[in-house]
Amino acid sequence: MEVTQKIYKNCLIQSYEKGGICNLRCDVRLEGSTIIVSYLANDRGIWRGSELTPGHYVCKRESGFSGNASLHMFRGGTILEGYWELFNTQSGADGMWRITLGELLKAPEKGDAILISDGEKWVKQKVTAFKNNLISTKDFEDAKLTDLGATWKFPTAKKK
Repeated sequence: MEVTQKIYKNCLIQSYEKGGICNLRCDVRLEGSTIIVSYLANDRGIWRGSELTPGHYVCKRESGFSGNASLHMFRGGTILEGYWELFNTQSGADGMWRITLGELLKAPEKGDAILISDGEKWVKQKVTAFKNNLISTKDFEDAKLTDLGATWKFPTAKKK
């Protein structure tokens, strides 16, 4: 069974807590029953969650302070909303958050030029195959799309 995957770039988080509102940019990855929200603030923030029922997720913070969160989205919707809480030794923090989904990345196709991290630097490669969420290029065989981090599609040059 093929796992469906959607990656949204440049999403907007609006976080509400005592003292105000915080706006951040993030990426949202929906892969089967898993959601991953990642953003760059003072440190890399990553929330990973599991779908309890369609559109309803419970999440844990994977970086920085530990925390719990919920996110909810109507089928076909473009907004996730929920509650979050962080734990630390000084004082806990909690609030509500809304994520407005951004640009949905199109899955790479054979012939597309993408950037892939080799662990040290980004390498531009042409996709030779893409099937069941596995990418192959000249230098990379069967790399999982979810393991690549970010990929960017480059427009192909039009022939005159």
